[in-house]
Amino acid sequence: IKDITARKRAEAAHRIEDQRLWSLLRITQQEANSLGQLLDNALDEAIALSDSKFGYIYYYSEERQEFTLHAWSKEVMEKCSIPNPSSVYQLEKTGIWGEAVRQRRPIILNDFPAPHPLKRGYPEGHAPLLRYMTLPVFCDGHIVAVVGVANKETDYTDQDVHQLTLMMDSIWEIAERKRAEEAVRKLAGQLLTAQEAERCRIEREMHDDLTQRIAVLAIEAGKLEQEADSCDLASGKLREIKDQLINLSQDVHALSRQLHPSILDDLGLVDAMRSECARFSQREGISVRYTPQDIPPGISKEVALCLYRIAQEGLRNVAKHLSLIHI
Repeated sequence: IKDITARKRAEAAHRIEDQRLWSLLRITQQEANSLGQLLDNALDEAIALSDSKFGYIYYYSEERQEFTLHAWSKEVMEKCSIPNPSSVYQLEKTGIWGEAVRQRRPIILNDFPAPHPLKRGYPEGHAPLLRYMTLPVFCDGHIVAVVGVANKETDYTDQDVHQLTLMMDSIWEIAERKRAEEAVRKLAGQLLTAQEAERCRIEREMHDDLTQRIAVLAIEAGKLEQEADSCDLASGKLREIKDQLINLSQDVHALSRQLHPSILDDLGLVDAMRSECARFSQREGISVRYTPQDIPPGISKEVALCLYRIAQEGLRNVAKHLSLIHI
């Protein structure tokens, strides 16, 4: 007879290590367009890794001592009949599940229905808990979240704690990168909005003030031209000044449209693009065929503006490269 207990334990540990690595691989390969979607995927993998039936992830703020629910798994929500469940909890009002934060370590209860001095019970209609494990997630020495899993068919062990801790640490590194990416995108959007607001202000001033003043000067120059002798040298000069003022007014108007396409606000993306292509063709002498297709309705102003700017820059590049070819 040979005792193979140690070997079996080593094999089991190796299997769960492989499972954790495969879980991380699946999470990184799954498309996650947001931090929330990434954590949804992580929760599914945490439940599978620990052989649990359901679980949850809460964000935690050490400053406010407050839990904010990210998500319970779908399975527990199907069994939960609590009306209007809360999604925000203060640490001081939590029972055993808050001990992961208070004690700053994992908590395991393999006989959850048994009495426990730290338990405060759970509301009527809550999915029944038989076995339970929760652990804190740390980032730079601070608890930033807690993850909990429940109802494994066998007891939770230190090995479950170890693997789930390693997985959540890796996930949170990915989550922090995702959060930084979202913050950069949000900042870029805010900068674009501020830039367009400033462009809109300048465009309005140029259109409402500068072009009007130039037009008045052109009209005055035209009147003086009519009053002067047609053979007089001054008449020719006035005609030249009037023509230059008209050209200047047109240039200012075109520049104001480039700064902020008010036609985009008034008529929408399709007509604004048609107008831009027509003006480009007239200005550069380059034929442009514009064929809008499958334009979805209800495009937001931000998306429409981005598409307009992309097309505008593309047309400018066409003109620039053709001029280089001619040189």
